[in-house]
Amino acid sequence: MEDVATLLDRFGMSEYTDRFLAEGFDAWDVVRDITEADLAFLGVGLAHRRRLQQEILAVWKPRSPRCPSSRKAEHSPSVKKRIYRRYPRADSQAPVRPFSAYLLFANNIRKNCESPQLSFSERAKYIRKRWRSLGKREMDCWLSQVVTQKEHYTHEVHKWVIMSNKPLRCHQERTIVVSFSRSAKKVV
Repeated sequence: MEDVATLLDRFGMSEYTDRFLAEGFDAWDVVRDITEADLAFLGVGLAHRRRLQQEILAVWKPRSPRCPSSRKAEHSPSVKKRIYRRYPRADSQAPVRPFSAYLLFANNIRKNCESPQLSFSERAKYIRKRWRSLGKREMDCWLSQVVTQKEHYTHEVHKWVIMSNKPLRCHQERTIVVSFSRSAKKVV
């Protein structure tokens, strides 16, 4: 295979040869895996980037991390693809976590909106200002609602675990108890 300098000269991009070599793109196998960010860093113009990408595609098929090339598969038959696991889907029968005190307060304000002409951001600022100006008695009212909802939630979670025959993992149980106890501390 030709070296990078002659290939860049053949593509009409010889002005980039020094930059490529200075940054370590001295072998054509390395240039084949060059990214858009690398080309931008090297100062390669947009039209030249596209031209170089087209030349790379014309000479080699791109290596895909998802499917090994046929050449690799011939030499090592035990090549395993990495399996990407997505987050597991939530159970539709699982109980819904309760809202925080702030969200309960904000939903109540939105429901009883005094000024519907406010934009979304103005309404959020208005709700935040009202939340910060709440007295201790009003704050305790919202926090007590959260405590009762979390008690109900923990009860529902334990019922759901029994009904679905799924083991309650240790960290789930701890999260429920800790989040419940934090809210309870605020009310007391």
